[in-house]
Amino acid sequence: MSAAASRSVISRLTVSWCARAALLAASGYLTAAAMASSSCRNVAWISLLPLLWAIRVLSPMRAAAAGALWGFSLYTAAVYALTTSVPSSAAVLAALVPLAAVYAALGAIATRLVGFHPLVLGVGWFGVELALAALGVRQGLLASTQGNGWLATVVGSALGSVFVGFVVVGINGVVVVVLHRLAQTDSGRVTPRRGAGVAAGWCNSPSQDERSPVPSPAQPRAPPAPGNGSCTPAKPGPSVARTLAACR
Repeated sequence: MSAAASRSVISRLTVSWCARAALLAASGYLTAAAMASSSCRNVAWISLLPLLWAIRVLSPMRAAAAGALWGFSLYTAAVYALTTSVPSSAAVLAALVPLAAVYAALGAIATRLVGFHPLVLGVGWFGVELALAALGVRQGLLASTQGNGWLATVVGSALGSVFVGFVVVGINGVVVVVLHRLAQTDSGRVTPRRGAGVAAGWCNSPSQDERSPVPSPAQPRAPPAPGNGSCTPAKPGPSVARTLAACR
């Protein structure tokens, strides 16, 4: 690869990572804004899209880096830029950043094993909420984005704040699934589900009766019988020779 081509590739990668970092930082800020004001609670339905999209398309290591950046952006915005219920402590910062990184990495691993499922990501968020609750975030990190709305009133009062976070993550995950399918439709590509390619190959493969038979090396062909298409004439027996001599 030439030096110009290498610089072009590095430039594209730099722009791509800068754009992802900006989106993740914006995601953390919007989530904190939904926590700070009840009028912004509907923003939480889309504020996690960059994080979940990174889980959907990136490798586990890169998804972990994206999760760490998202957690740091969320903490910075929630503590220093806005007024939220997140306590200003080094323990919360030291927990939120690695928790978000581990959550994103495990989500990326689960995506590669069983596919991208919003339900799995919502269940995985339970661990983040429970760990932060032990550090003073009692109202729930994502549950506080709903304030006194209907979701916090109905689901939170009946099942707890962790289930409010489960619903928020699940809805964001559904939006990611819809956007990913739309992107595939626009690009003219359809990614088969896991096992679909194997099934299609199995269904389209010729059956055993349609396959050309292959002679077995352990069963050699028998020599052709005399008189059945053989090029060597058969020798007459003794009785046939005597009969021909008598007729002469």
